[in-house]
Amino acid sequence: MLDDHERRALAEIEGQLLVDDAPWVFGFDSIPRRVRRQRRFALVAHGMAIALSVLLAGVTVLANAPGPTIFFLGVGLLLAWSTQRLPKPG
Repeated sequence: MLDDHERRALAEIEGQLLVDDAPWVFGFDSIPRRVRRQRRFALVAHGMAIALSVLLAGVTVLANAPGPTIFFLGVGLLLAWSTQRLPKPG
């Protein structure tokens, strides 16, 4: 992630490019579309990881192994929590 100083510098560069050569700038993906695409990828990746951790927790329940079961459930809960904290587009 960029810090505030880097974001301001990037916005300044983008603004100058927009003034100098607007058609060239508009040829690139817009930032909101890119953020939506990145969020969609992160949601799919988190969903798959959550499903895998729940599946592994189920397997460890059947194997009568409480330690790994608690671990995999904890990982699933952590992933679910982090999914809620993904940046929203817009």
